[in-house]
Amino acid sequence: MKNCKKSFEIARQSSHQHGMKHILPFFFAWLMVAGLPLFARNVNITIVHTTDLHGTLLPTTNYDGQPDTGGLLRCATAIKKIRQETPNVLLLDAGDLFQGAPVSFLTQGSVMTRVVNQLQYNGWALGNHEFDWGMEQLAARLTETQCPVLAANLHYLPPNTASTGMIRAFAKVQPYIIRQVDGVNIGIIGLTTPGVPNWSRPHLISGLTFEDSVSALRKTVPKVKAAGAQVLVLLAHQGYRERGDDHASQLKSIAVAFPELAVIIGGHSHRFFTEQPLNQSLYTQAGYWGGALGRVDLTYDNASKRLISRRSTLVAMDSTVPVDASLLASVKPDLDRTETFLSQKIGETSVPLETPNKSKYESTLFNLLAESIASGLQQKGGRVDGVFHGILRENIAISPGPIRMRDVFQLVPYENTLGILQLNTSQIRELLENNAKLYASGQFRGFWGFLTRLKPSASIGHRVIFLGDPDGKPLDPNRRYGIAFNSFDLASAGLRFEIVRHLANLPECQIVEYDLQTRDAVASYIQQHSPLQITTHGWWQTERKPQARKTSRSP
Repeated sequence: MKNCKKSFEIARQSSHQHGMKHILPFFFAWLMVAGLPLFARNVNITIVHTTDLHGTLLPTTNYDGQPDTGGLLRCATAIKKIRQETPNVLLLDAGDLFQGAPVSFLTQGSVMTRVVNQLQYNGWALGNHEFDWGMEQLAARLTETQCPVLAANLHYLPPNTASTGMIRAFAKVQPYIIRQVDGVNIGIIGLTTPGVPNWSRPHLISGLTFEDSVSALRKTVPKVKAAGAQVLVLLAHQGYRERGDDHASQLKSIAVAFPELAVIIGGHSHRFFTEQPLNQSLYTQAGYWGGALGRVDLTYDNASKRLISRRSTLVAMDSTVPVDASLLASVKPDLDRTETFLSQKIGETSVPLETPNKSKYESTLFNLLAESIASGLQQKGGRVDGVFHGILRENIAISPGPIRMRDVFQLVPYENTLGILQLNTSQIRELLENNAKLYASGQFRGFWGFLTRLKPSASIGHRVIFLGDPDGKPLDPNRRYGIAFNSFDLASAGLRFEIVRHLANLPECQIVEYDLQTRDAVASYIQQHSPLQITTHGWWQTERKPQARKTSRSP
């Protein structure tokens, strides 16, 4: 410290003797003696993020029934404003980018990748719904996307039939990137959800393996550090779960194993987390459909070489934020074509189609789904005795009158193909026993084509009280029955129905999968059977616990 004071005194005296033009060399000498960096300063970095857009370009109605919310074109306005006001901005997306909205369906996702390119995203982590349309379509989107595509736990071993274009497309998927922002190296690591094989049938993910998250990061994090990353950010299509990790989301384990992750940006679960401490990491998640735009603000101290501040906010994309006019103009032809497609009348119904009391009760909408699936598969040559299926979206109602294509998209929001298993009586009972355990949840499936009586409160093995054919006769124990499922359930429905995947893997069940989408089957059935006269049949009934009888006392 004496040397510092002496240097400063020399500089002060020199300024009197020689003027200010001679002071700088003495001043820099003093800084060096004091051990201070010549250009030490704080660097502010902003990370803007979206997730689970599901093809949503325009404002829509959210799960809570609130209209005029979200949409990527509304997010775009806020993104551009942040870039104008803030010098150091990175823009990221945490997956499920293009599957789920009609405009994206009609363009096979290309309308979303075009907007992503125009907004100049800096990174995109693959989500599970990116695989729903199969390898060819995903490869096409990977090829046209200009931003880095991230998934450290996704590995591609091309089968012999893979094309050069397919191999080149999946080679674009990287475990991480490093972006230098105002002299600071930001390491961005991507993860998809390892649960994809539990939702997608093997033909949709041919050649792909999905590694455990922690295992993949043990190999990736040291490489990112060795490459010079000073701040580590994890971009994951996984969602924080208070009750603990599952097959699809492993963020608690990740945060414990890798406390050096400064920020974890999540997705997948369609939840909003403004700022959630997760071990030593900051966790944030921007909901779904562009309902919020996530923003993380970091401050890095160049002197101490450490992050000294991090905070996160979610900016609501409500009616106060206008849609970006230039991007709207660029996608208007696609939106106009979509509106024409959705507005077309495909038939009519003479009765209301609805799902009262949620999926655990038989409804006219459920029977429309099941009858459509049975009819579509029979026209493909399949023998269908029963349909095992759930309500894909609740609180949907179609009043008597015309049915338009937009109604079908409301009823069937996602794409799933169909398949048939040949099951004997004991296998059907085992399936229904597992299903009955989910009766109180929204995951219960209806069973069309058979008369069943269930007691969900009973122990396993005693929940199916009766199982018979449509005439009420017991099933033939020596016969196999053709039971139809969608591809989601055939893959286990995210481990909810492991019994279905187990049965599908048994040679004796003779699985046959058809290139027939559930939505196409429904639309075709409406066209062929209009006006609809869908009724309920009492396919399943439940026995409830007996209630105590009320007694009255005489005065």
